[in-house]
Amino acid sequence: MPATVIVPVSDRLDELVLDLHVSEELVEQVHHAAQEVGGYPIFLRTDQASGKHGWEKTCFVPDADSLPEHIRAVVEENILAGILGLQFTALVVREFLELDTRFTAFRGHMPIARERRYFVREGHVECHHVYWVERAVWRGMYASGIPESTWRPLLADLNRETPDEVQVLTEYAECAGQALGGYWSVDFAMTRKGVWYLIDMARGEVSYHPEECPYSQE
Repeated sequence: MPATVIVPVSDRLDELVLDLHVSEELVEQVHHAAQEVGGYPIFLRTDQASGKHGWEKTCFVPDADSLPEHIRAVVEENILAGILGLQFTALVVREFLELDTRFTAFRGHMPIARERRYFVREGHVECHHVYWVERAVWRGMYASGIPESTWRPLLADLNRETPDEVQVLTEYAECAGQALGGYWSVDFAMTRKGVWYLIDMARGEVSYHPEECPYSQE
C-alpha cells in the first residue's frame, strides 16, 4: 500500500459540513501529514470517498498553496454524494503514485490507469474485473476532446489481463481477505515502474460489478 496518514475530523464536522469552513489548524495538520507521506503532490480523500472524477480540483493536490481549496472540494464531494451525503470522520492523506496511465477523462481530467478490482469472500477470490470498463470511460470522455479512435485502443491495452497478473493479484487479494475475513472488494493499480499497489478496499456488498458478472445481482 502507498504511505498513508489519517487525520481525524470528527470534532470538526459541524464547521466542515455546515459551513465548508477549513480552519488553518486543519490545513496545518493535513500539510504535516503530506510531509509524512513524502511531500507533494498527494492524493487526498475522506475515509469514504475522494471525488476522483473532479481530480484536478479534488483529490489531486499539487502543492501546499492549493491545499485548503482541495480539502474544501473533497469535503463538498462527500456532502453531495447520494441523497444524504457520506458520513465521513477523517481526511486521508496518501502518497501520490505515478500510475501507468494513457489518457484522461471526466470533468477533472482524471488519468485513466491500469487498475483492477478483485472480490474476496472469506479469503478466497470469487471474481475479478478491470476497473475502468469501456462504457464507464465513454461517459467520461465528453470533456477530454480525445477521439474514440484514439482512447479505445489505449483503454484496451490498459485492460489487457495476463495470466501472471491474475496469479499475482489473486495472491495479494486473498492475503488481504484472509487478514480481515468477510466479503471485500480489493482495488489494485499499477505504477509506471510496473509495481502493483493495493489502493482501496470496501465492503463487497456495496461495491460495483460489471453487469455481465454472475455476482452483480447479489
